[in-house]
Amino acid sequence: MNKRWFLNKIALLLAMSLIPSFALFAEGGARVLTYNDALKLARGRSELYKIATIQKDNTILNANVSKDWIPSIGLSSSLYTGQLQSFGPLSPMSTGLTELNKWTTVPSNSLNFKLSLGLQISGGKFANIGKAAATKDSATATYNKTLQGYDSSVFASYWGLKSAELAESAAEISYNSAKKTYDNTLLKYNAGRVSSLDKANASLSLSKSETSLINARTATLKQRVAFKTLIGYDGQIPFTLEAVPESIKLDLPDTETLYKEYINTSYDIRVARANEKSARSGADSVKWSYYVPTVSAGLSWGVNTSDSNFTPNQYRDNLAFSLTASLSLDGFIPGTTAYTQIKSAENSANIALLSRQNAEKNFLSSVEEARGAVNANYESLNSAYITLQNAEESYRLTKESYDNGKSTMESLMNAEAMLLNARTGLISSNMMYMLSQHTLATTLGITLDELQAKYKSTDTNGINVESAVPSDGQSNNISNN
Repeated sequence: MNKRWFLNKIALLLAMSLIPSFALFAEGGARVLTYNDALKLARGRSELYKIATIQKDNTILNANVSKDWIPSIGLSSSLYTGQLQSFGPLSPMSTGLTELNKWTTVPSNSLNFKLSLGLQISGGKFANIGKAAATKDSATATYNKTLQGYDSSVFASYWGLKSAELAESAAEISYNSAKKTYDNTLLKYNAGRVSSLDKANASLSLSKSETSLINARTATLKQRVAFKTLIGYDGQIPFTLEAVPESIKLDLPDTETLYKEYINTSYDIRVARANEKSARSGADSVKWSYYVPTVSAGLSWGVNTSDSNFTPNQYRDNLAFSLTASLSLDGFIPGTTAYTQIKSAENSANIALLSRQNAEKNFLSSVEEARGAVNANYESLNSAYITLQNAEESYRLTKESYDNGKSTMESLMNAEAMLLNARTGLISSNMMYMLSQHTLATTLGITLDELQAKYKSTDTNGINVESAVPSDGQSNNISNN
């Protein structure tokens, strides 16, 4: 009875553990891999993220100052056995006689132990405390900036793959339309209702559409392989991507306002400021090492046993303490190694200061460029959307005219080509707009969601690219492996 209860309990727990995973799979067993899923996967599996983490931890480890305040511990021992020669009177203890001016050889055995503690205190060690904190800040800021770059790569790769799939879907729609037109034209040609030129043009249109579809599928395949490699996907479970988010217009303030508001959140500025602080602390550490006296303290305890005619055969021990202070004058003398090190550290600090000032100046131009790109790409996206609407209407009218015998096959071919170009143009424009928004967000040091939530325009409706480039029902099965 207990055994059956235990097995039922295990089966129930396994079943409950599988319930959340069902939401990860779409129809046909393909996993819906969201952008956030992909980002988490990349952070957990990508070697680039792991290298960045190790580099940060190693930098912080080497900057740790606790090792500077741990006393040095030494333990030594020696064993001697042999003979000693001495010129002088013989010891009455060994011979009972006294002979002057005589070389004497006597046995000697000794065993020594010594335990010592030493600690050296200098001004540089006190300065290293601030240097360690600055180095930690610099390593952390650099690490966050590096992760920001890797995250941007995942963002571009994920939505780049989604755009490639949409472009493939558009090419497939165009191919299916061209195939249908060709089949109808062939029937009309066999019935003597159209000329051989119309048949040739329909065949040419179908061939071009097929080539476009093959190229689109190849591009999607390459993008998918690159994406899977980037995020470390094992490839065991097929996946589909989430829908493209609606593209919304942003009402952005002027560049100067953005500069003042986000000067302290920008990763580039934070890295530059942290590097300046680290370099200045490093220069202080070098100067204090040479301009402040160094104090050395030592404590030793030793044990000695000996057997010879010159030392009584007995146990002896001693305890000693030493304290010394020294000051090197090399730091004040031009041309010395110490003087050169001090000047070099000061030069590094000045370079870091200028680099920080330059980064703050460049931040203004970066914000201006990123802000301008967002506005320009939105205008391009809006223009591409209007172009697609016009191309769809033009194709519809041309198709009706051709079916009624009032338009040529060449006109229909041109309308089909314009429609395909308009669809792919909208997909490309949307991708550029998404990337420009993400670039602006990373430049300001915030997330894309934060940027959109704060500056989303309330005057316009967003553009849904997937609705504008519909699937014909077959595109859902494209490149699911």
